[in-house]
Amino acid sequence: MDRRVFLHHAAMAAMLGMSGFPLGEAAKAAPLGRVKELGVLRVAVYRDNRPWSWRKDGRLVGIDVDLAQALAKGLGVRADIAELVADESADDDLRNGVWRGGLLG
Repeated sequence: MDRRVFLHHAAMAAMLGMSGFPLGEAAKAAPLGRVKELGVLRVAVYRDNRPWSWRKDGRLVGIDVDLAQALAKGLGVRADIAELVADESADDDLRNGVWRGGLLG
């Protein structure tokens, strides 16, 4: 799957969940409950990926950054945004950004 297609689908799924669109209680209860419990929405964005995410004056900016902050605000939690260097595939990026995120900083 193309990385841009994957990110588009992920963003749409997040927006549908935030809109109250019925996704099934099992699908949205556990992850959302955990995010609220921790008080943090952790989001990985690609490094140097204008216009979606890049550094300007030492600060992360861009569409993905704005979206992450808006989602966190809507949930009443803070956004913890991490930069991710793109790997060979979206699968590798998910592995690095989600499953190994703590190891990679």
